[in-house]
Amino acid sequence: MSSLWTGLPEGFDALLLAERQQKYGSRSLLVTHDGTRAERLVQQLQFFCPELQVHLFPAWDVLPFDRVSPSPDIVSRRLSTLERITRQEEEPLFLVTTINALSQRVPTKDFIKEHILKLAVGREIRVERLLRWLANQGYLRTGTVRESGEFAVRGGIIDIFPSGRLAPIRIDLFGSQIESMHRFDPESQLRTKAIKGFILLPATEYGLDGRTTAQFRQKYLARFGASASDDPMLEAISAGQRFRGAEHLLPLFHDHLTTLTDFTSFSEIYMTELSLAAADERRGEITDYHQARLHQEGRGDTYRLIQPKELYLSENDWTQLQDQSTILTADIRPEADHITQFDGKRTKDYTSERKQKGTNIFSVFVQDLLETLSTKKVILACHTEGSRDRMMALLRDQGFERAVAADSWLDAHELDKRLVPVIVLSLEHGFETKDLCVIGEADVVGMRMIRKAKRRNAERFLAEASSLHPGDLVVHIDHGIGRYLGLETLEVGGAPHDCLHLEYHGGDKLYLPVENIDRLTRYG
Repeated sequence: MSSLWTGLPEGFDALLLAERQQKYGSRSLLVTHDGTRAERLVQQLQFFCPELQVHLFPAWDVLPFDRVSPSPDIVSRRLSTLERITRQEEEPLFLVTTINALSQRVPTKDFIKEHILKLAVGREIRVERLLRWLANQGYLRTGTVRESGEFAVRGGIIDIFPSGRLAPIRIDLFGSQIESMHRFDPESQLRTKAIKGFILLPATEYGLDGRTTAQFRQKYLARFGASASDDPMLEAISAGQRFRGAEHLLPLFHDHLTTLTDFTSFSEIYMTELSLAAADERRGEITDYHQARLHQEGRGDTYRLIQPKELYLSENDWTQLQDQSTILTADIRPEADHITQFDGKRTKDYTSERKQKGTNIFSVFVQDLLETLSTKKVILACHTEGSRDRMMALLRDQGFERAVAADSWLDAHELDKRLVPVIVLSLEHGFETKDLCVIGEADVVGMRMIRKAKRRNAERFLAEASSLHPGDLVVHIDHGIGRYLGLETLEVGGAPHDCLHLEYHGGDKLYLPVENIDRLTRYG
């Protein structure tokens, strides 16, 4: 049976877990409901305890059983994280992930160990062997390297954008020896910094070497029959080429896959309460999309399906995982043997004050600050350095001169309690305990004033899309309000492609590729 920790609002949960990790040095897994929250938790854990090894394992940014591949950046980050936790097998670390990422099986540790290559200045290499290795690991040869998973060759220069790297690498050869290596800007193509060496990871979660492609072909034909021998995917993979959507047949490339919790051992597994609901939704999505694909197959579509349990966790897997986990919630619950109570709660929200005409929100806020300072330590958290400067200026306008910029959690704590350290830390809401109050910028000014305009999170909309029904109204960022008519498969460039069918006034139609789904919002 899982245990329950209560009184842990956002922010305080990260602080508590960071302090525990620092004290006990365990290998811990933290599971949350979506990618945005996971990224924020990574930032918070690293801010509260900078020396912690904190890694993020993101989910694929595609629907279950889709015809498109996850983005190269996502695959790069996933493989990089798996390599790091393999390399740090005996070291304390904190892995943060989402329900969607946890729900999916991953390549084994042996796959990661067998598919890495270390390059260093001064090393002798065979160029043809290196190029063949890159192709076998899913790298694409291009004229100019701009994205993760690409490589290019120009005489004695080899450009590679390795998985897990923020910038591509330029290798200069002198004969067969690596003479120098530099990072370079993918836009300007100009070198930026010399390096001594780096580790090359695969560009995909499957290999394209002869043994792997032969195994894929054998399993594919055994599974789908001789009629599948002319399938474009099978032909491409057999030729050692990547094919869009092949990741959804990942078990056919591997002897076996593993779960994230079996990939490496964790002494502590934490799940936020919202992640429990997200897990139920995820199981439903996987089943629904699998059934939808079966229906397409029944209509003569050649989409090839595997069983959900081959790529995703089974219901029994979920039950065992939940039983091993500690559930974190902000709510306070009645005392029980499996419940541990903490004293955290959310700080005051100034929404009602902001709605009152003629109310100076910062005047009210300063009065509350002075009152709180008389009983406990107060820290103010802003999202950016710019918003921190604005917040401190607004406080000074109200005659409050005690706000002082602090660059770290340690600096904030060492300041005199009569002062208010202002830190840069992304918090949706503040939290307080009996002796500490951390006020989030959003609590005072609201989220609308501090959020930048940005592309919608595609993962979030993919979850919403599962509840769309033909006839529902949606809003396209460029084309406005239309009616969703369903998911259709079109032939594009000789290959099937899943698109959302939208209809507009006058009967105009738009077929939106599913990878561009983040350009839609539900109407209302």
